[in-house]
Amino acid sequence: MPFLAAARHRFHYPPPPVDAPLLSFDDGPAEDTEALLDVLARHGVTATFFLVGERISGREGVLARLVREGHELGNHSWNHPDLRTLALHEVREQLIRTSDAIESAGGVRPNVFRPPYGYTSVPIEETAASLGMRTMLWDVDTADWQRPGSDIVARAIASAPPGSVVLLHDGPADRGGTVTAVELVLAAASARPSAEH
Repeated sequence: MPFLAAARHRFHYPPPPVDAPLLSFDDGPAEDTEALLDVLARHGVTATFFLVGERISGREGVLARLVREGHELGNHSWNHPDLRTLALHEVREQLIRTSDAIESAGGVRPNVFRPPYGYTSVPIEETAASLGMRTMLWDVDTADWQRPGSDIVARAIASAPPGSVVLLHDGPADRGGTVTAVELVLAAASARPSAEH
């Protein structure tokens, strides 16, 4: 199964048709982000990374690598609150502060936003839009944050329909199982064409 370069066109409304799932990662940058980047680089796959602003300090090099290797950077708020519990000016501050940190470290300003937990509302999405960001949710939740085991996560990724956005996590806790699952799926996808000949 091929994997598309990044979830650039999959947002909160019906997207144009695509022929592969789109990988997205929440809650980084974190300890396992670089290991995940190594896996993606080996297989020539890029993804969308939704970054938590307060986790960027000390990992600026990771953001530089994300940009250098062609991944898309998204805004995932400053400290991962349920944005519905905040006043809209506080939501705006969360998003601006995070976009500023991403731009400072990576040299690009995000144009996509994913609300923590997927908890959103029309006013929250309008606030993001006023800052130049479209809201991107997901179609397939691998539940990797529950650490069900790399085989289960790999099956969830591999069974994702074409055009679906797959939710994974590269932080903040140990995500070694996610790294292994992505490696399993991409290695199988890479091997498939040669196996057919």
